[in-house]
Parts: sequence; C-alpha cells; structure tokens
Amino acid sequence: MRMQRWTKLENQGIPELKIEQNGAIVVGPLAIDGCAYKPVRIVTHAHQDHIVSLSKSYKNSGFVVATPETFAILRGLGLRVNSTKSLELKYDIPVTMYDAKFVFRKMNHIPGTAGVEVDLGGKRIAYTSDFRLEDSHIFENVDVLIIDATYGHPSYKRTWSRMHIVNKILHLIEEHDKNLWVYGYYGKAQGFMLLLREAGYREPIVLTRKMYGITAELESVGLSFGKYLQYESRESEELVKSNHSIIIDHAINFKHRKKRPGIHVLLTGWATKPVEILNEWHYRMSYSDHADYYDILEYVRLARPKTVIVDASRSSYARFMARAIENTLGIHALAMP
Repeated sequence: MRMQRWTKLENQGIPELKIEQNGAIVVGPLAIDGCAYKPVRIVTHAHQDHIVSLSKSYKNSGFVVATPETFAILRGLGLRVNSTKSLELKYDIPVTMYDAKFVFRKMNHIPGTAGVEVDLGGKRIAYTSDFRLEDSHIFENVDVLIIDATYGHPSYKRTWSRMHIVNKILHLIEEHDKNLWVYGYYGKAQGFMLLLREAGYREPIVLTRKMYGITAELESVGLSFGKYLQYESRESEELVKSNHSIIIDHAINFKHRKKRPGIHVLLTGWATKPVEILNEWHYRMSYSDHADYYDILEYVRLARPKTVIVDASRSSYARFMARAIENTLGIHALAMP
C-alpha cells in the first residue's frame, strides 16, 4: 500500500519532495522548518519545533528566509541571527531562489507565521505550517498540499473561541482582588496580549524578562501591544503590589505557581473543555493556535488539492488524518515521514 502511494505521487512528476525525520520539509532547493543542508532554509514561525538546527542552517545554507516578525521573535529569544545570510520576506511578495519560486502567505497561528507556496518545475506545492482555520490563507488547487495535523483526531473539537477564554480570564481578574498569572508559549502569549487589547483591556500588562524582550522586538517591526512592563522592574512593582495586574510568563513555569500568590491560568491546546479547575486558584484553559480535526478537514475541502501530505514529524495523528481525508473527501492523502 505504501509503495502504491509513493508511486502515485511520483507519477505526478513532483520534483524532490519529502519530509525528513527531523521535521525538515524538503522541496527542491528549499528546506522548510528543519535543516536538510539545502541552499535555502525557510522558517515559517518561531516555535521550537520549527527552528531546530537553525545554527546549522546558517552555517551550511546560503540564506535563511522568514518574515520580519519571525526574525524579531528569534532575536527576542536570544538566538544568533546572521544578518548577512538572513532574508526578511513579507507576505504576498514572490521571490525566486535557486530555480524555486515561492511566496509567503499569512496564516493565523502566532505573529509572523507564514504558509509557503512553491512553484518548482511547473508544479505548485504548498505548506500550511501550523495554523487556525479562521483568517488563514487557503492554498487552492495546488498539486500537493502539506498540512499540519497536531490535533488531527476527532477528540479535539473546539466549539468555543479563543476570545471566550480571554473573557473568562478577564472575569477572574474582575472577580478577585489578586494578581492573575497567565502562562503560555512564546509567540502564543503575544497573540493572547493582542486579544486582551481587542477585548478592551487597557491596563499595563506585566511580562517576565524574555516575554518582555520578545514583545519589544515585535513592536520594533510594527506590532502594537499597548503598555507593558517588565516584571520586577521598578515601574512594575507598584502595579504588582496592587494585586490587580495580569502577569504573563512562559508555560514551563506553571510548575512554580504554588510559590507565587495569585490566580494562575495555563493556556493549553490539549484541554478538551474550555476550563479545567485544578483548585480554587489554579486553572487550565483551552486556548490553541492550531486547527482542530474538523477544521483540518474543512481546510482541505476548501483548498481542493490533488494530493495531501500530512506532516507526521510533528503529529502522532498524521496517518489517522490522512485516512480521514481520503475517506471523507476522496482526496489522495498520505503521511510523511
């Protein structure tokens, strides 16, 4: 069965196309979101599993290409960005490098996330990167669509919005005279800040050191987060003492919540209901920047590609998702690697 699937893909005349075990998506001379010792390394966004071996790419590739926002987050993370090999590419501007023509399209994930469409040898190949369905570009009628399926199982169905979670958090801070700690991943936390402002929250937001640095870098390329302060700075001390502030830290530090007075909320995509109450002051809330199972199917239905490759390097549900696409939509689908 696997040999038949590969043969069907090869018979379409697709140039070199594969997903390696390290997550590198190889399309001709391009290595996307992983190191494959190709002339061009593309970084679709600045989450850890998409920037692996970036230093090797800087050493062995001619160029590293990403959006200005992604480079900003990389700088905020303290990673070394070689300016002589870095190419900032904005959305919707096609470029040609090493006989591959490609363009970034805006995807709704974290600030700066780009899907990539490549024209190589007359074939159109697109990669969604991580995405949410709403407000993401739809790569229509491509020869091959490579898609993320982090939540590619029917058990992950979200009938609530991220703004619903934001409003739950705002209700907590209005209801209690305590500081509210919110824990999320880099980039995801900055997206949460933007939704806080959209929901009408106008107070200064307190950020731990690296969160502060990433936010400042993103503001330098045009994003606006309202007023924010660095945690434990002189300016933030009075606000924190008032017991009525929102403090944002990285998700890994949720384990330290018992040492920090206040209300604590972990933003996670793995929760299967909107709010999980761990105890009176500790919560897990379902807040995800990924499409769920049904949104993945809907994206493929809207895109109508000839073939779908589900990224199995970042999802344990990839093969399940590929079968669901074939059985539900009748579109040829396989998982790689």
